[in-house]
Amino acid sequence: MKVKAAIFDIDKTITTKDTFYLFFKFLPIGFRPFTYSKLIYLFIKTRLFKTDRIVVKKTVLELLNGLDEIQSRELCIAFVKSILQDVISNEAIEVLSKYRSKGYKILLISASLEVYLKHLDVYLDYDELICTKTKVVSSKNFIDGKNCYSDEKVVRLNDYLKSENIDLDFENSHFYTDHHSDLPLLYLVGHPHVVNGNAKLLDLAKLNNWPILNWR
Repeated sequence: MKVKAAIFDIDKTITTKDTFYLFFKFLPIGFRPFTYSKLIYLFIKTRLFKTDRIVVKKTVLELLNGLDEIQSRELCIAFVKSILQDVISNEAIEVLSKYRSKGYKILLISASLEVYLKHLDVYLDYDELICTKTKVVSSKNFIDGKNCYSDEKVVRLNDYLKSENIDLDFENSHFYTDHHSDLPLLYLVGHPHVVNGNAKLLDLAKLNNWPILNWR
């Protein structure tokens, strides 16, 4: 039997702000002063030249190097509890609840880091989190696989469906996002939704008659 899903981007869709940037700001400068300065440069570079954030993500993870597994976990839980839960949109919570009551599978998909996103399960009711995976080897933190961004989101979604033997009804499934980089997934489902859309995505939404929502 085919399964219907409600799929949600996280940053600036379910949340009102960029969670990765908030995580970077949350980490104490004293962890790695040089790395922190390097990150400021990389953030500016990605903003100006729209380059891939994968290098920034790898560098942010370096700030956690040296912490044991318990320390890293406690730090990430503290971030989600003190910062991240406050930027979760009330509208998003209501919509997730609506789909849950209708029997949809709830999937969150994000380019941000697993190391802190995995603790969202305390505040959001979902079935699966698909994101940029991380791993720890000898107290050093690394990206595990590819950046879960744009086309890679579709690859990762299909990998998940195959691993769980889920026959997804794409035509009757929904996807919510704020950014045009998610067009591959928007075109894949029968019901695309634009939430807090950037300028390029808003233009495309109007052209395609996609619903436009404001969850801020």
